[in-house]
Amino acid sequence: MRAPGRFVRRVLRGPGCLALAAALLAGCASAPPRARGVRAVTGLPVRVALLPLENLTGNADAGNLMTRILFVELVRTHACEVVEAGIVDTAVVELRIRNGGSLSAAELRGLGSMLDVRYVLAGTVLESGSARTPDGDVPTLGVALKLLDVGSGRVVWAQMRFRTGDDRETVFGWGREKDPQRLAAALAADVLKDFSIPGAGAPHDSTGGRE
Repeated sequence: MRAPGRFVRRVLRGPGCLALAAALLAGCASAPPRARGVRAVTGLPVRVALLPLENLTGNADAGNLMTRILFVELVRTHACEVVEAGIVDTAVVELRIRNGGSLSAAELRGLGSMLDVRYVLAGTVLESGSARTPDGDVPTLGVALKLLDVGSGRVVWAQMRFRTGDDRETVFGWGREKDPQRLAAALAADVLKDFSIPGAGAPHDSTGGRE
């Protein structure tokens, strides 16, 4: 009877075992080490923080109202993961940011680190009032938005829109909008209709910089 030890040694030296070992080594080599401090999953949506809009109008509530409406519309685009407004407000207070429409490099880096975002969407309400027409007054509204890379400070997307309540008016007054809030919702949808995120899905670190 052949000794078990000699049989085992012969099997281990066989060509089948060599092929199995090669396959195992190839599998190990194909799995790269996991990077530390980096979001390695590339399918995740990019995080964006919408800052409170700067208000340059005589209407004290215009900035807050437009920010809230833009927040909802930004979420509806499904173009990014939007940070909760209350969390953003807290970060703005803690970083002592007074003007969201004009940010320094240090403020951008602070927002990126505190909110774990790659981009911030900032802007300004340029107009909020009314215009007189032969058929009565209609609301007017204008906003400017810009998407900023928190790592470089670069503006990667920007848009500006103005709307009045009679922009879409047709015959017999159809399409005329007299409600300022509904006009603001229409403007928000219009200004974000071509909104896009550069490099969406790419890994990023906790300071908002690219990998």
